Amino acid sequence: MERQENFPLLEKLPDRVTRVIGVINKCDTKQKKSHEWVFDLIRNDPKSKHYLREGWYGLRNRQASELEISDEERDKNEKSFFSGQEWASLDPNKLGRHHLKKALIQMRNRHVKQSIPGILGAIQVKLDECNQKIDRLGEPRTDNQAQFTLVNRVAARYSAMAEGALNGHYEILSDEKLFARKLIRDDLEAFQEAMATGGLKVPFSTSDMDTELLVGATPDQYDERFMSSPIYAWISSAIKDYRGKEEIGEVNPEVKDQLWKKQTASWQGIASQALDNVEKTIDSVNAVLFQEACPDGRLRPRLQIWLQDGFRKISAQARVELQHLIENELHAHLFTLHPQKKAKQNDFHSSRVSRLTERLNALNGPQAQPGETKVKPFTSENIVSSHIYQTPALVGVFNTHDSLAAYYDVALCRFIDNFALQVVERHLLGPSGPLRLFNPQYVAEKLYGPKNAKALSDLADEDPETAQERAKLEAQRASLEDGKIRVQNFKVL
Repeated sequence: MERQENFPLLEKLPDRVTRVIGVINKCDTKQKKSHEWVFDLIRNDPKSKHYLREGWYGLRNRQASELEISDEERDKNEKSFFSGQEWASLDPNKLGRHHLKKALIQMRNRHVKQSIPGILGAIQVKLDECNQKIDRLGEPRTDNQAQFTLVNRVAARYSAMAEGALNGHYEILSDEKLFARKLIRDDLEAFQEAMATGGLKVPFSTSDMDTELLVGATPDQYDERFMSSPIYAWISSAIKDYRGKEEIGEVNPEVKDQLWKKQTASWQGIASQALDNVEKTIDSVNAVLFQEACPDGRLRPRLQIWLQDGFRKISAQARVELQHLIENELHAHLFTLHPQKKAKQNDFHSSRVSRLTERLNALNGPQAQPGETKVKPFTSENIVSSHIYQTPALVGVFNTHDSLAAYYDVALCRFIDNFALQVVERHLLGPSGPLRLFNPQYVAEKLYGPKNAKALSDLADEDPETAQERAKLEAQRASLEDGKIRVQNFKVL
């Protein structure tokens, strides 16, 4: 026994208690009355220095003359050998290959069960990685049915988010960049501000500005002072340039039309820029919507390109609509039924008279005391008849100014609202607008059925490299899922 090289090696194994089974082969060569250590090892006395918790097992090997016999005959010979009287003192469960095999299986099962949590964890990590790679490939689309289902699903998700973005239902959205209604409202308010600050060529006058013109002036200087105002000088020049058959003190109706065109010449540029800004906002929202609705990096740009013709058509219609609005405001007859126009025009006149009266009364000094020479105080009627409105040319300038200024207030609000409603809302945000065009109904109309099979395939087919990679990953996933099930089932064995 001391010549056995296995024992020193066995002492060096760190896990010998749980992972080592002792096997003594060629028990049939044991000599009687000798080799008693073989029996001692198989008895596996706990006090022995060679004790193994998993035990020692004895085997009978095939003899040279038995190389051709079957396994059944080998097992029969082994059973016969160990049934001899010499082996009767030993535990029969420690003799023979079948008992050794059972012990090895039990040991293996025990170790496997102990390692199952780690094995399941490793399988799950690989399975997650595999699923992530498959997800990055996008939905499989090897035939028209799969292609249509995928595009229709993307359209349904896109349109649901787009409706939320346009209706202000932001709770279903994941990013503030998708708050379309809020962003477009910001653009419209910026347009409104740009129109208010830059919509006039020459600003209209106010009663306070008129009053400041007459500071220190005598009545015979009023005409000259008023004409120092840029707006009044400009209107006076236009009246003179467009003199026709009208009577003295009258104004050619063409004057207001020509002044209006010049006053509002900036509207087209401001509105065109505002339209550009709204379209940029819609494009930005559209891009984020597609990013959310279609993670497939290959399908997404194809869908966006496919929709571009529809987007360009809507954009062109919005441009035409804007041009109609511009022509209506700048080139048509100045007309409105809005009562505010008349009210504002009267207000310009009365406010001018009132402020100038206050100013002139203040300049006239205090009322004369009783017994002293009394100077009749100025009244509004005196100012209008004697000083301000006594010159027909100046009256024509004031009337033209007040009419244009009052009309401007009405037309400005009307144009801003019409831009928002007829250009932005009707076209860019309408049923065929860029944020509402892509929906399941549109997909069905354009891609469903045999007649659209080629177009659908060109749009949503899967390239061969992706299909090959998908097949490899799906096979790997199936293998991992099967392994996971087998390991889980092994827990109950």
